[in-house]
Amino acid sequence: MAGLGKTTLTKMVFKDQDLRLEYFPRLWVYVSRTFNRKQIFLDILSNFIKITKEFHDMSEESLALTIQDVLVSEKYFIVMDDVWSKKDWDYLKIAFPNNTKGSRVLVTTRHEKVALYIDSTCIPHQLKFLSNDESWELLEKCIFRKEKCAPPLENLGKCIAIKCNGLPLAVITIAAVLDKNGTLDEWKHVAENPFPVINQENQSYNELVKLSYDHLPFHLKDCFLYLAAFPIGHDIPAWKLIRLWIAEGFIPLMEGEYSSDLERTAEKYLEDLVDRNLLMVLRRRADGQIKTCRIHDTLHEFCKKEAATKNLFHEMDHRTKLDVNEIPRRLCVHSSILEFLKSDNKPSSEHVRSFLSYCSKEVEIPNECRAAIPKSFPLLRVMDVESLKFKLLPKELYSLYHLRFLAVSTDLKLLPARPFNNLWNMQTLVFNSSHNSLEVKADIWSMSKLRHVHSNSSMVLPPPPKSSKRSASVSTDIKTLSTISPSSCTGDIFDKTPDLQKLGIRGNLAELMDVKQGGVSLFDNLQKLDRLENLKLINYALQSNKLRSFPRAEKFPRRLRKMTLFNTAFEWKDLSALGSLDELEVLKLEDNAFRGEFCDVRSVVFKQLQYFRIGRTDLVSWTASKDSFPVLKCLFLRNCTKLVSVPVEFGEIESLKLLELYCTNKGAVKSAQKIQELKRGVNGDTKKGGFQLSVYLPEQ
Repeated sequence: MAGLGKTTLTKMVFKDQDLRLEYFPRLWVYVSRTFNRKQIFLDILSNFIKITKEFHDMSEESLALTIQDVLVSEKYFIVMDDVWSKKDWDYLKIAFPNNTKGSRVLVTTRHEKVALYIDSTCIPHQLKFLSNDESWELLEKCIFRKEKCAPPLENLGKCIAIKCNGLPLAVITIAAVLDKNGTLDEWKHVAENPFPVINQENQSYNELVKLSYDHLPFHLKDCFLYLAAFPIGHDIPAWKLIRLWIAEGFIPLMEGEYSSDLERTAEKYLEDLVDRNLLMVLRRRADGQIKTCRIHDTLHEFCKKEAATKNLFHEMDHRTKLDVNEIPRRLCVHSSILEFLKSDNKPSSEHVRSFLSYCSKEVEIPNECRAAIPKSFPLLRVMDVESLKFKLLPKELYSLYHLRFLAVSTDLKLLPARPFNNLWNMQTLVFNSSHNSLEVKADIWSMSKLRHVHSNSSMVLPPPPKSSKRSASVSTDIKTLSTISPSSCTGDIFDKTPDLQKLGIRGNLAELMDVKQGGVSLFDNLQKLDRLENLKLINYALQSNKLRSFPRAEKFPRRLRKMTLFNTAFEWKDLSALGSLDELEVLKLEDNAFRGEFCDVRSVVFKQLQYFRIGRTDLVSWTASKDSFPVLKCLFLRNCTKLVSVPVEFGEIESLKLLELYCTNKGAVKSAQKIQELKRGVNGDTKKGGFQLSVYLPEQ
């Protein structure tokens, strides 16, 4: 049954230190009732190769054969989580070759018949219910973490744990109700009042989740229910969820606060839901912030039902009929979006404020349906249709004056000027194009509420309007520009965006680095960005357009915390310049970011660097001192096939918790194992000490 801990146990196996060394690749595939086979195959392939349009155009059977070709020579370990039927297994198993190398596929399912069908030669592992003592132990840890429960509350806690009938999900759900600083009367109220019963016959968690929901602070209730606006099993990007909460008005702006405080408040809300065990973290960023999350299926069921009851939002398809007097403020249409847009039954109402559609694959919108959404819902504030592709944007879109959040995909090469300027309430704009470059004609500088601009293309921004001599140019509150062209890195543009925190630059970076007359370059303008924390430099240029020089240390914004360099081909001797960035915590050097056979950083100190990744380089010899990386936690080396060894001094860095080698060579692996031995000497048992070594060495 749901909530017994199948996925939790499987995650423990998947993350086991010994398996990290024995199996590679290791892949986790979430299936669920509503899986999309093609998308699953694409997700698997994305772990090995870059997914281009060619792969999206392939049939499911061709994708399965491609996966087989990749895995046939590997000893792989794959988790298939939440398989619902025999047919589902048959659809998916064709991608996994039986290569007689000891590979394993681990499956979780709620149905014993499915388990026996998958492997009829052994008895499936049945999870047992928790004992009363185990239930209390779990409840205590959920509420008090590493602390112990105070004696006055312990007896009440044990009574509450017994009522959970040994179900782990019931325990962690009720934990959200209990505060470790709560009074005796508050705990007694939970212990003595009727408790929803969940057992083999009654597997509905709705009443129990409602108990947790009712105890949520008022400001968290709509944020929690809103999670079910995403499809069941959907990986939710934290940045998007936070921006949607803000656009929906769920995050209040307190007196004396600025709009920039809204995101910090939303991040706290997100962590609060995680702490209450109402939200699962799938991936965290290098700095520990949540990257993607997901809501448990059983909680999703409650949220969806409760949201419909409250008229918060409604998920519908082309067959759904709504009372004209009860049309909700928010509509979600996912897998049946084309049928919905073509249907004569779709509602048309000024009451609808949000339209959300998340499809498992890109859906091309036919011309006759282009204007269906803006025509039907003229007062939209949120339009998240990133998975829908419009060849052209309908002119009606530009009349949605109240839009705060827009995410859309198109074939356009140009973001038009005059009509787009009508969207003056815009806060977050996600504009994806099928072209590498996107010319922005819209006057984004006059959109006073705009905070975040995202695009998968390199945006060529318009110059800000010239200010008169009498009045200085008014700056914007833009926090994110990702990604823009090198030519857009002008002094005028950065003067206009002094609050910029995240910047991505993509294109021919020689244009950015080349020194002009007067000894200055476009890169020098980055010094204006006093608040910039995250910088990505992505070089897409011909081999003949190699970057000639590395910027001097003083040219970088001083508050940088994260930096990513891609295909920049700098020389390793220039790496020392980055050591002067006192706040740098994350450094990713991707695909020939630096070139050369020798790197020596013994005289450099990266004071705050915690996460360091090097990918695809011709580096052969690397020397370092333990003092070079005093607080380093994670070191990733990917496709460093010529690297003879990893500096053994990394074993003396007490803070180092993870060393991962992917597609290196045997010499590098041997040195990594020596580092593991050193860490064992420093921290005792490496498993208890927290150090992990993960190695994938392809067959030579």
